[in-house]
Formats: sequence, C-alpha cells, structure tokens
Amino acid sequence: MRGTTRKSSYRHSHPRHLRQVQELPQPAPAHEVEDDGVSDSQARELFNTLHHLLNHYRSSRFGPSSPASGYGGSVRPLRPNEMIDVLSLLQSDVSPGLHAALESPGDSLAQRVKAEVLASAGRLGLDPSQTRLDPLDEDAIDLVGMLFEVLLDEREIQGKGRALVGRLVVPFVKVAMLDRKMFLRKSHPARQLLNALAEACEQNPGETPGELELLAKAESVVERLIAEFNENVAIFSVLLEELNSYLEQHRKRIQLSEKRAAEAQQGRERLENAREKVQSELESRIAGRAMPPSIELLLRSYWSHHLMVVSLRQGEASVQYRAGLDTGDALIACLDEAHCGM
Repeated sequence: MRGTTRKSSYRHSHPRHLRQVQELPQPAPAHEVEDDGVSDSQARELFNTLHHLLNHYRSSRFGPSSPASGYGGSVRPLRPNEMIDVLSLLQSDVSPGLHAALESPGDSLAQRVKAEVLASAGRLGLDPSQTRLDPLDEDAIDLVGMLFEVLLDEREIQGKGRALVGRLVVPFVKVAMLDRKMFLRKSHPARQLLNALAEACEQNPGETPGELELLAKAESVVERLIAEFNENVAIFSVLLEELNSYLEQHRKRIQLSEKRAAEAQQGRERLENAREKVQSELESRIAGRAMPPSIELLLRSYWSHHLMVVSLRQGEASVQYRAGLDTGDALIACLDEAHCGM
C-alpha cells in the first residue's frame, strides 16, 4: 500500500544496542582473511557478540524463552535439514501473515517468520508443540528481519515492488541458514542481488512503460530465484549478473532518454529566443510605418523566417544574420524614399 512505512516498527522494536555497528577486531593474519577482510576468527567473535545481544533482546521482549524457543523438556530444536525443508515449503509463496507484517508498522518480520516456520513443521510430519527453533537459527531470522526492515525503511518501495521484495524474506532466511557470513560480507551475491532488486523497485510505481518493464524484469528474477533456489547459493550470482546487465542497459536507456529530452528542451528554448529576437527586430522597423500589404507580408513571413533560421544555425553574431538585417533595412529604406518622392 502506498505510503505505508515501517520506520516506527524498526526503531521501537529493536533496542539501540542491536542497531549499533560493532567494530571489527584487529585484522587477522592474511592467510585467515576471506572476502571483505573478515577472517574466521573475526566472524566467530562477531557472531558470539550478536548472539548475546539478540538473546538479551529476545529475553527482554518475550521473557526467558521466546515463543519460538520453547521451554525445554521434550521440546527439541529443529535440525538444520528440517529447517531447510520447512523454509523450502514456505519459499514458494508469501503467507498472508508475512504479507501483513511487511505492510504493518507494528508487526515484526522476524517473529512472523518464526511463527510460520514452527506452524509449517507439521507439514513434514513433525509435532509443532514438540519442536522449537535453535537459538542460532533465531539469530539468523532476527538478522534477516532487521535487514529487510531497514531496507524497507530507508528506500521508497511501495506497491508491487514492495510485494516483490517481501517474497525474498524466506529465501534469505534460507541463505542465512546455509551461509551465515552473508551478514558480514557486503559483497555477498545475495546481498548484492537484494540491493539490485531494491534499485529496480525503488520509486517505481509502474506507471510508465519503462517502469513496468523494469518491474517485470525484477519479478522474473524473483520468480526464478524462488523456483530454482534449493541449497545452492550459486543461483544468486547467476541472477545478479543477469539483473546487473539489464540494469546497466536500463540506465543507459534512461540517460539517453534524459539527454534527448534535455536537448529537445534546449532546442525549444533556442527557437523561442530566436523568435522573440526576430519579432523585436521586425517591430522596431515597421512600427508606425505605413507600407503596402505585400511588403509587410514579405517582412513578417519570409524575412522573419529567414532571420530565425539563420539565428539558429549561424547565430545572431554571424555575418549571415547581419546581412539579413541589412537586406530588410535596405528594403524599408527604399520604401521610405518612395514615400518621400510622392
């Protein structure tokens, strides 16, 4: 829905200490460092810090055990393969509850995903009352929820574009299950694909042919991701390359269109300026003069048109423009002499 915002939701539902960016530890030896300069030891330290912060957040908001975490006893956490299977079931369609969370400033994407995961466990033959989420999986879901809430807060994505971005929530939770370093790597293909799709949908109401074409491309990428993403994150790289190539061509078309529009506007302005200048030259010469209709028609039509064309092509400072003025002046001088001789 146009105009919907989640800003109050994110700021009020996530404590300040969860929104602060943690400083990375000192650089590790070069052989341990991976993409974006994050080593394995740094990643472990960061995830440990995040786990404590998120656990504190869940405890402060939901009590010692969040609704998704269960209360011990015979309740067991979902195994990694079970989590992936449940997420694959949820991936094909955005549930009404998740859609409502995307549109409602007061709802939490992360909590809605957790509820959907546990509720869908029964489709795999599991007893939802006897299963819970592993705390580390809760961390991943919370981080994905924050990622999307910040994205939807900071970018003007509404209507169909918002719905398309919303369909990525569950696939991104699955990516987080498979590769938790996604949160630490800005260059991660999934992160880059999300940014590219957000670019395609941002400030795009789908009102012009170009906007509709861009939304259609974004939709095709989302549809393909949902259909083909199993447990191989390589699909994100493939789709990212495809979408980036399209966006590059789209940007070039936009730039060319804007250039042509600017040139057309400049042309109209030059034409109007030339018309006004020639009209001024004409009026200064015929005002108050009585002249035969044929001569006045010649000056108003043919002479004025000639001057305007010369002005646009050669400029008002050109020899040709000056010669055109002299021709008109000579004609008027002859007319004046004829009147004086009568």
